[in-house]
This record gives sequence, C-alpha cells and structure tokens, in this order.
Amino acid sequence: MRILGIDPGLRITGFGVLDKSGQKLAYVTSGCIRTPQQGELSLRLKTILDGLAEVIAQCRDAALPWKATAGLHHPLSRFDEGQSVWVFGFVNVFMADALANVHRLDPKTVEAILTSQDAQDFAVAEEALAWRDQRATVSQITAARRSGLQSFGSCSFEEPCAGLKSLGWI
Repeated sequence: MRILGIDPGLRITGFGVLDKSGQKLAYVTSGCIRTPQQGELSLRLKTILDGLAEVIAQCRDAALPWKATAGLHHPLSRFDEGQSVWVFGFVNVFMADALANVHRLDPKTVEAILTSQDAQDFAVAEEALAWRDQRATVSQITAARRSGLQSFGSCSFEEPCAGLKSLGWI
C-alpha cells in the first residue's frame, strides 16, 4: 500500500509518500508547499489551498490511497475567527477527493469544493452524494476510496457528529 502524509503549516506544508509492505515502510518521495514568508495570511492560505488541490489531483492520477490525519472537526470548510485561519471540512475533503476520482476534476474545481461553505452546495442521499452539478453514486465512491482518501482523523468524536446533526445529515 502507498501512504501519503500531509503536515499542514502556514509557512510550509509538507508531504511524504511511503510504501508499506507488511510491517516494513519504504520512502518514496516527499516535498513541501512553501508560502510567501512576508505575504498576507490570505495569500499564504491561498498558496496552501492551491497546493492541496494539486496534491489531491496527483493522488488521483497515481491511484494513491491517503488519509487526512488531523484537524477535521467540522463537516464544512470555514474561516476560524479565533485562530484567524481557514479550516477545511471533512465533507469538503471527502467530496473533493471522491469527485476528483469519479469525474477526473481539474485542481481549480477541487479547490472550489474544498472552499465551499454553503450546505446547499452539497446533497446527501442514501444512493449518492453531490456537490453542485457533480454527483457520485455509492458504488463510484466505494471504488474511488480504494485508490483515494481512506479516512480522516479528529481529536473529537462529538464535534463531527454535532456538526452533521446541525446540518440535518444524521
């Protein structure tokens, strides 16, 4: 199995790729998304967003399974006033990856999904999920998850559930 790890940061967002066979790990590649050190916060966040959208597209092209390891506490992306940072929603990240895999979306469309804050942009049904006019059935999402985003981590179980409840999705 190939594993992608992403370490977010406002100045440098790093990523690494490992191959796992049994209990053995082997280095494949690594890199980083560097933001302008003197730039405004909004410019640095835009640079990270552009880079993340590109990494998702590259993972799709390489059929690379990956996991979002931390920080996804809320269903939808939003600007966190307390921390003065943009935080991605787990629904946005999963939807961006699934739809990128199903429809071969370009990085700009992936970026638009990642930053979508309006629950009305998303449709959740038993047989499919959709973002605006992009739709994926359960079987398409299942296939996409074999070679895309596998799971996400959060420090809280209650926060993600409460967010989904507030949207009426559970």
